[in-house]
Amino acid sequence: MKGRQFTFIMGMLLGAVLFGGASAVAAGIIAEPAWSPIYVDGQQVQMTAYNILGNNYVKLRDIGQAVGFNVYY
Repeated sequence: MKGRQFTFIMGMLLGAVLFGGASAVAAGIIAEPAWSPIYVDGQQVQMTAYNILGNNYVKLRDIGQAVGFNVYY
């Protein structure tokens, strides 16, 4: 009985590892670098931004550095 349970669990884990990220790829969701300029108080700042489904995403820590607050977690 333990052998069957072990085989089942290992099969589930292997399936999750092999196909876990496939849903995002199959849905066509791709993160691409965003090349839009970012300004803070009229000054252009450098931040790494990504475009996902037409929306730009920036790290909260980068925004914090640009406007003068710290981000802790």
